[in-house]
Amino acid sequence: MQTILYGICAATGWIAAAYIFRLQRREPSALRGAMWIAFLAFGSTDFLNIPQVTTWLDAATAPNTATLLSDGFVMVIIAWPHAALMRLALPPDQANRMARRWAWLSVAAYAIMILLYGAILTLDTPVPVSEEYTRHPLVGAYLVVFAAVFGTYGRNITRLCWGYAQICGQTWLSRGLRCTAAGATLCFVWCVLEIGSMIAKWLGYFVPSEETASAAVLAVAGLLMTIGLTMPAWGPTLDTIPTLVAYRRLGPLWRDLISRVPDVELDPSLRNRLTALSDVDYAITRRIAEIRDARLALMPYIDHRVSATAAKLADDAGLTGDNHTAVVEAAQLRSAIQAHAANQPAESDQPADLYAPAGGQRGEARWLAKVAWAYAASPHVDGALSHAKDIKTTEVR
Repeated sequence: MQTILYGICAATGWIAAAYIFRLQRREPSALRGAMWIAFLAFGSTDFLNIPQVTTWLDAATAPNTATLLSDGFVMVIIAWPHAALMRLALPPDQANRMARRWAWLSVAAYAIMILLYGAILTLDTPVPVSEEYTRHPLVGAYLVVFAAVFGTYGRNITRLCWGYAQICGQTWLSRGLRCTAAGATLCFVWCVLEIGSMIAKWLGYFVPSEETASAAVLAVAGLLMTIGLTMPAWGPTLDTIPTLVAYRRLGPLWRDLISRVPDVELDPSLRNRLTALSDVDYAITRRIAEIRDARLALMPYIDHRVSATAAKLADDAGLTGDNHTAVVEAAQLRSAIQAHAANQPAESDQPADLYAPAGGQRGEARWLAKVAWAYAASPHVDGALSHAKDIKTTEVR
């Protein structure tokens, strides 16, 4: 269980570090640099906590080496984001002053842990630095120092994140800070549980499944902090998903219109899907504009009888609002494309009234997506075109 859990966390940390490093090379910043170091340390400490890795490293060097290195990485994990968050939440002078104090606190705490580690190695039989040996004075002191510093950092990060998230509004930065705060809270909870477990063992009580529960809490805390600290970078991408879906739904209608009126296409590079994905807002703006321009160019081919029949069929089906207008618009476009292909302009032009749905560009994209669906699959559109065809056949006779 621990092998799988720590392996997943190590991979997550290193993947996050690679992602942040890519962003840092593109747009360097002190905050991203701190995040990169923290995620490298996160992946490294979880890798060292994999039981097989711990056993191999201790056998190759000295007992408890993996634990000492892992705990050092944990200090880095918690200290660097803490310093970065202070620079976000506090005035520069105060943030720098506080960051230096916390840095010296971390160095002093880790120096004490190294001294205790060295003292444990001088024992005739060195004991493992683990919860099972907390009743040993040196091991107990080592774990208390580590847990106290770690828990203090967790409490402080929680306070900083919650405080700064209050002024960020409903943004991805705010969501990321809240997620980070949840992870930091679990770090503090882990510290309380660890100290409580040590006290229980000093008093002679055994806590069942303590190590598994401790590992699970710490792993979840690390994952939450990883997600939260990277969320401002990848979160906005999720906002583009509805736009991307609408863009793809407009594809068939757009291609049919462009095939009849190719002059309205101003950026052929958007035919490449990767180009459109790189700036989906621009891509859908162009696609909407080109659909509108093609519609205007096809106005002489729109038969008002098709519009009237489509409106009646939509009324009979109980359609209202955008769903109703989408069916009428789809019928107009289908009839215009067919008439243009046959070079048969309408006897009487359709009025050039372009429907303007509410909601700006997003509202128009949603409405045109409904038009595209009706254009391809609505039985009411098929019925309107069939009725118009019957009328023309009768007139010819």
